[in-house]
Amino acid sequence: MFITAERAELFIELSALLGEDLLERALRLLDEWSFIIYYTADRLRSIAELSSKRNLAHVVRVVPGVNYCKCRYFQRCVLQLTDKEEGVEEGEQQDQDINRSNQVSFTCEHVLAQRLHWLLNLEPRAQILTLDQFRYFHNDFYED
Repeated sequence: MFITAERAELFIELSALLGEDLLERALRLLDEWSFIIYYTADRLRSIAELSSKRNLAHVVRVVPGVNYCKCRYFQRCVLQLTDKEEGVEEGEQQDQDINRSNQVSFTCEHVLAQRLHWLLNLEPRAQILTLDQFRYFHNDFYED
């Protein structure tokens, strides 16, 4: 990814606002993950899908313009939910990235990466879905 002075300034400001660790994780996603935008036929609704290029089973979906993600980091550090509120069984292994109980964040790397992808004018793949297909993704996104 080519970094202009303007982009460098953006990254410095984002790092100061959101934290260097979160920004680095989001930038890593830009480099190592694929992005696809699913649209309805009228293009009024969309869902972004981020998928790991190394582990095709690792997929995260976010809604562009909405600061919400189903990932554990977002649930714990943004929403401040505890394991019991998340439905996590006691004794389950905790993710090392989130083991810091006092960590508070505005967003997660998935939402930030999707927004950076859009801001940097990187072209994601796009796919038009039928309304039923879109509803499936939409319901899956909000279902707990």
